[in-house]
Formats: sequence, C-alpha cells, structure tokens
Amino acid sequence: MNKNKILIVDDINENLALLCELLQDEGYKTFSANSGELALASLKKNIPDLILLDIRMPGMSGFDVCKQIKQNKKLTKIPIIFLSSVTEINEKLEGFRLGAVDYITKPFHKEELLVRVKTHISIRQKEFELKETNNELIIAKKKAEESEAQIKLITDNIPVIISRISNDLKYLFVNEQYHTLFGKHTSEIIGKPLLEILGKATYERGIPYYNEVLSGKSVSYENSVINKNGELINFQTNYIPEIKDNQVIGFYFFAYDITERKKAEINLKLYKKITNSASEHMAFIDTDYIYRAVNNSYLNAHKKSRKQIIGYSIPELLGNEIFESFVKEKIDSCFSGENIKYQDWFDFEEIGKRYMDVSYYPYFDNNNNITGLIVDSYDITEWKKSEQELQKHNNEYASLNEEYKTQKDELIKEKEKAEASEHKLNEILNYISDGIYIHSSDHIIEYQNVPMTKMLGSNKIGEKCYKALFNRDKKCE
Repeated sequence: MNKNKILIVDDINENLALLCELLQDEGYKTFSANSGELALASLKKNIPDLILLDIRMPGMSGFDVCKQIKQNKKLTKIPIIFLSSVTEINEKLEGFRLGAVDYITKPFHKEELLVRVKTHISIRQKEFELKETNNELIIAKKKAEESEAQIKLITDNIPVIISRISNDLKYLFVNEQYHTLFGKHTSEIIGKPLLEILGKATYERGIPYYNEVLSGKSVSYENSVINKNGELINFQTNYIPEIKDNQVIGFYFFAYDITERKKAEINLKLYKKITNSASEHMAFIDTDYIYRAVNNSYLNAHKKSRKQIIGYSIPELLGNEIFESFVKEKIDSCFSGENIKYQDWFDFEEIGKRYMDVSYYPYFDNNNNITGLIVDSYDITEWKKSEQELQKHNNEYASLNEEYKTQKDELIKEKEKAEASEHKLNEILNYISDGIYIHSSDHIIEYQNVPMTKMLGSNKIGEKCYKALFNRDKKCE
C-alpha cells in the first residue's frame, strides 16, 4: 500500500466523494477542498504528491488556483491534473501553458483516471529520486573533490616522491616532488612512458623491479637518480601493486630521499671508528640509568661484551652500593642540566684500580628535552701517581728545608758566639806589648795583633809568614 497524498479540488461534493473513495481504494491518502480558496489554505498545511484540480468553479477558477500554486516556490513542483467537462482545445492548451501535466475529461473513466494518476505519481517519485540522486552525486562529487584536494595537498607537501604507473609503464599520476625532481611540469609527465622521463640507464636498472611488482609482489630497494641539477640523490624505493578484480592494473611508486641519511650513516661509521679507537671510556646512558651505547675502551675496562652492557643498568654493572652512594647523585644532577666533572679511583675487572677523570654531559633531543647523558672518562692513573710522587718529594724537600733552616739558625748562633769570643781575644792580645801573629798550616798569616802590625809597618794578614817577617822565600822555622 502506497502512502502518496493527493489533493482533490472540485466544487461538486459528489465528485469529491467519488474520487476520494476511488483513490483511497487504491491505497492513496486523500484530502479535499470544494473551492479554490480552501485548496490554497489546505496547501499551507499539507503538501500533496499530486493535485486533481477542477477548472470551472465559482469564485476562484482552477486556472487561478494553478497560477498561484506555480508562483509558490514550495508548491511549484507539485504535478497538477486538470478536471473538466469542456473538451475545447484552447482550454486544454491554457492549462498546459499554466503548468498542468495532464488533462482528464469529465465524466472520467476509472481505469483511465487511475492510470494517469499512477503515471504522474510515478513521475513525481522519479523526480524526487532523481533529485536525491543528483544531490547525492553533488555531495559525492564535492566530497571527492575535497578528498582529492586534501590528497593533493598531502602528497604535494610530504617529503615523499609519489607516482602511479599503468601496467604498460606509463605515468598516471605524479606529485609535486616528482616533477620537481626532474624539472618537468605534471603535464609533461602524465601519459609519458617511464623510459622517456627516467632515461635509459635508470629505466633499465628498474626493469627487474617493474616485472616483479606487476606480478603482484611489493618491492623495496635502494637506488640513486641524477636530479635536474646533476646531483646524485639516494632513494629508498617502494613499489606497491594496484589490484582491481584480482588483476594487477599498475603500481604505486614511493621514493624517500635518503641522501642525508646515507651521509649520516657514513659519518656514524666514522664516528664509531673514532670512538672505538679512542682510549677514553665513553658511554651513553638514558634517563632510566640504562646503557644504550659504549665504545671499545669501556668494554675492555669492564671485561665485558657489548651484549653484556647494552640494555643493562648502572647498578647491574657497577653494583647498587656504588651507584646509590657515589654515582647516582652526580648523574641526577646531570639529568637536571648540569655538566659534571670529577676525579676518583675506580676498580675495573680487567685493568684493576685506575684513577679516572670523569665528565657527564646532558644529552638534549630535537625538542630540547634531556633524554640521557654522555659519559667521557680518561684514565689519568699515571698522572695521579706522578702527582703523588711529586707530593712525596715536595714533602721530603719541605722536611729537608726545615732541617736546613734549623741548622742554619744554630750555625748563625755559633758564629755569633765565635765572633764574640774572637772580639774578646783581640781585645786581650792587643793589650799585650809583644808582637803576636798566628799562621795556618800552610804558613798564611791569619792574625796579627797591634804591636805586630807596628813592628811590620803594615797589616800582613793573608801573606806568607816567611815573606812578611823575614823577606825570605823559604819557610819559617
């Protein structure tokens, strides 16, 4: 049973009753009006799917009602079938001119009436369906355009080269990065064979991969391409088959520029070679106190393999007591952003007790967050031993210097006593009238008193006694 609504307008109540009964028996929902004015009032409350409208009515005619209906945007699409006992062609033409869709002559035949009503109801439904379909298509098209624009925006702004290739190896789509790489506009690439754009050498290197992806397998490998500036660019390349109805109809091409990564890998290898050749003990420890990287010197000092250290914590390597009482406080200070430096003795399983100069440097990630620390420690045991030896010598020197000062002070005191005694002796000898002199074992005059000086006529101290006293070259007797 259908639920279509039909408005019946006729000034004769018997016709209204007959038509309502006939249409209701067919499952239609009907409402009626016996004048044009009532019909227009009814349309303000209920909008039908079809109007059966009598032309000749007292007051407002069917033509007048039709004009007002067609002038109302909400009602203009409702199909109107005129009812009339007049068969003049001009009246029918006027009805069609005003917008009617059909014309039924009174007295009407039931079958004809029902067929015409059903036809125009169906047309009305098809129009609704078509309108809905069109609206859906418009919405779908808009969504597709928005989606396509979003996809283009994304594909043109991500650092990935993208293209879609047909199974006869022609370009169906390329993103901004692709045509930028080759210095060609999209229109110069779409529809062109790969061979023409890539060049013979690059194309032939890719043939095995094209064949593999067209067999339905995904392919990934590294390759290189010369860009428009003649530079060698390294790529991580991925081919993904495009499958429709279980048939490979082409493939998608994704290429990531890994030129900087390759350079970084080379630098990393060099860095590893340098750090592993260095004598310093170097390590990277994360904020959970877990070892993430160590160099060979660090491994050798602890007599462990890399697998025995990487992934393990400091307490597991050094012991919890050392970690808690000595290391943890310094490391936590480093995790707060400080550079930590200190020197101390450490016991190593392989190299024994060593004196180390240790530095902790906080490691900042790209977001300036501290994610770990770098340990850089030098073995300065020999320097420490030399320092201790030097300190020992300094202590000995200080002791000797102190002893020297003591002896010097005693010597000064003894000298002062001797000088005092000598002064007193001089005073005594100078009072003696006899000339007196004293000479050394090698006959050098060391002392002479005043009378002796008078006798000799001058001071002869420092001269040979036999020369000074007797003017002889031989020794005194």
